[in-house]
Amino acid sequence: GIIFCTYKSLIAKSKTGERRIDQIMRWLGNNGLEIFDEGHKAKNFFAETTRGGGTQTGAAVAEIQDIEKFPDYRVIYSSATSATDVRHLAYMIRLGLWGQGTPFADFNEFAREIEEGGVGAMEMVARDLKAMGRYFCGSLSMGADEESGLSVEYREVVHHLTAHQREIYDNMARAW
Repeated sequence: GIIFCTYKSLIAKSKTGERRIDQIMRWLGNNGLEIFDEGHKAKNFFAETTRGGGTQTGAAVAEIQDIEKFPDYRVIYSSATSATDVRHLAYMIRLGLWGQGTPFADFNEFAREIEEGGVGAMEMVARDLKAMGRYFCGSLSMGADEESGLSVEYREVVHHLTAHQREIYDNMARAW
């Protein structure tokens, strides 16, 4: 199955006090796939443990991907906004940058070392993640096209749905 939910729904509670995140985790079971689109919305998770100002959203994102509770979950972090501060990586607990089997015991130690290394250290983290196949960074080219002279070109492309594709879309819309 597929569930689409907002980050707000991860921190929502019913009138009886049941947390939506608990319902989602029960539904996922032991073998889930989580895709955090616009994952940077959880970037302030680290503040919770150090400054008392972490967000509920960051805590919920970390909880729902807990490695000990859900070791078989697969997780994808998707964001067009890069981490401008090493602390913004704290919710990405599945990248394998700290913890067992790494040089860093926990995120605090990782953050301290990377902050001391400055921008160069952050670039090394990105390079290593790319080499491991755990990070992809694309960008739009703003250079001018030699043929047209335009910097950005837009074209309308129409795809006519097959009957099967239309059925899939209609079923998804009904479920939504």
